[in-house]
Amino acid sequence: MKFLELCAGIGGFRVALENLGCECVGYSEIDKNAIKLYSAFFNDERNFGDVTKIEAEKLPDFDILVGGFPCQAFSVAGKRLGFEDTRGTIFFDFARILKAKKPTFGIFENVRGLLNHERGRTFETIIKTLDEIGYDAQWGILNTRFHGLPQNRERVYIVANLRERSATKILFERGNGGEDKMERGLDILGNYYTKSGKTHQRMEIHAESGVMSCLAATDYKWPRMVKVGDIDGVNTQYSRVYDSKGVSTTINAGGGGLGAKTGLYKVGEYPLFYGNLVRRLTPKECFRLQGFKDEMVELGYKTQLSDTALYKAAGNAVSVPVVEWVAGRVLSWDNLRDASELGSDYLF
Repeated sequence: MKFLELCAGIGGFRVALENLGCECVGYSEIDKNAIKLYSAFFNDERNFGDVTKIEAEKLPDFDILVGGFPCQAFSVAGKRLGFEDTRGTIFFDFARILKAKKPTFGIFENVRGLLNHERGRTFETIIKTLDEIGYDAQWGILNTRFHGLPQNRERVYIVANLRERSATKILFERGNGGEDKMERGLDILGNYYTKSGKTHQRMEIHAESGVMSCLAATDYKWPRMVKVGDIDGVNTQYSRVYDSKGVSTTINAGGGGLGAKTGLYKVGEYPLFYGNLVRRLTPKECFRLQGFKDEMVELGYKTQLSDTALYKAAGNAVSVPVVEWVAGRVLSWDNLRDASELGSDYLF
C-alpha cells in the first residue's frame, strides 16, 4: 500500500509503515530541523510543505493518510485552546485531504488530553467531521510501555476507514474500554507475592531476554528510585536528581516542555553550580525510547543538528513500535474480506 505522511516530524509513521512493506509517496513538514533530518535519513525531498497550503487535487494517489496533527493545542502541558489555537485547526486540513483523495484509511495520533478537551466536545467534532466526509472511525489509548519500549507514554490513536469498504471496525481488543491491554512481550517468568498472596506489575520476574515494564509514580514505595536532590531547588518530576544506584522515573508527555530533564543522575561528588554532577538522557537514548535506530541520531549530528534540536525531534515523534502495531492490524484487516475471519480476539 502507498501512504502520505502529514506533519511528518522525523518520520516515525514512515519507519513503521516501511517496516510493513508500504511505500511513501511524499510527506508534509515545516520544521526546518525535522526536514533536514527526514530528507537526509530517507533520502527524500518530496516535501509538500505547509499542510494548510497543500492543494489536495495535486497530490499523488495513496491508500493511507497518516500523521500526528499538532498536539500542543490539546495537551495538559499547554493552554489547551483546542480549535481556538491555529495548530488545533490542522486536523481539518487532514479531513480536507481525506475528502479530496478518498484513501482507504487514515491513521492519526495525538495526546490523551484530546479525549477530554472541552469535556469531549473537541473529540466529538473530530469524529463527526470524519463521519460527514464518509469515514467510520475507531480509537483507543495506547501506551508505549506495552510495545517493547521502557517509556510510559499514552497516546490516542484514531483509525478512519472509508465507509464504502466495510462497516466493521477492527482495531483494539474486545472489552478493553479503549485502553491498551495488549501483549507486552516482556518474557514474564513469574511473580513475587506478598504474605497476603497479592502481586502486581512491580513484582513481576522478567527473563534477561525480556524488557521490564517502566516505573510509574506509584513506585515510590519500592526502594528502586533514590532521590538525592533537585535542580534549582524545585521538587518536580522534571528536576529531581537520582542516585546512580537507583532508577529514575521515565520521561512523560510533559517532560519535553521542560527540557526533558526527567532521569537526571548523580554520578559523583564533584562540586558544580548545583553541587553535584548530574547526567541526563542523551539524544541517542531518547531516540531509542521512541524506537528509532541510532543511525538517525548519528546522521543528525553529521547534518549539524544540535542536541536541543534532537531532543525536540524525539519528543515530538511518535513511538515507532506502536504505529507499527496499529498499522499491522489495519493491513491485516484489509487483506480479509470478512471481518469474522479474524476471530473474536480481534473484535470489540
